[in-house]
Amino acid sequence: MNAGNLLEARALIARKTPYQEADLIVSWLTDHSGQLGTMARGARKSTRRFTSLEPLHTYAICYTESAAGGLSSLREARLVTLRPTLASNLDAMSIAGQAIRWVRTLLPHKQPEPRAFVVLELLLDALEARGEEGRSFAEGELAKMGLDLLKIAGYELQLDACVSCERPRPLDRSAYVSLLRGGVVCRAGGGGERLLEPPVFTALVGLSREGTAETTAVRELVQLIDDAVAVHAV
Repeated sequence: MNAGNLLEARALIARKTPYQEADLIVSWLTDHSGQLGTMARGARKSTRRFTSLEPLHTYAICYTESAAGGLSSLREARLVTLRPTLASNLDAMSIAGQAIRWVRTLLPHKQPEPRAFVVLELLLDALEARGEEGRSFAEGELAKMGLDLLKIAGYELQLDACVSCERPRPLDRSAYVSLLRGGVVCRAGGGGERLLEPPVFTALVGLSREGTAETTAVRELVQLIDDAVAVHAV
């Protein structure tokens, strides 16, 4: 892309930082430009070019890239999807924030990955529509999104068989899982750093195959995915 050309993207705010008296440094997760850092000149005072820049909502942004390869220049940010219910629900906001952190952690700067943006938006839309159903629902949606994100980033967990010897793994037994090696590892293969009891392992397989899991195991699954994201941080 040539510096100075006006570019467009659909975007979610990942982070914003005040800069000097009137500016903002805004980090975005975008549909076709990956993670993007921008300087929004006058954003803390101007409402003409920049509507209120708040996380959890989707924006259509226009920006130009820097010739020096630094922060892009944000020219306009227009709100296209407002999620007011999500933005007023503390539990749902916490879940959404964790999902955004996962995407930021797994995906390199300016590397396009439209599928990651899609699964993140789907989660936010689900939390907007049904977030008031409680934390268990929100954590279940987060776990589903997390497994999808690991797959998109190339770190899908192999659960049907040992990653070392390919021996099939029964669902009714506990299983050792290695996050670094990418799935189930039998004892003969050296085992893994995490032992999952049958209810948790069965829930993980169900979530992977069908997109649903027992609510009693969801919190453990979220923690497992969070650890997997940390292992594969770019």
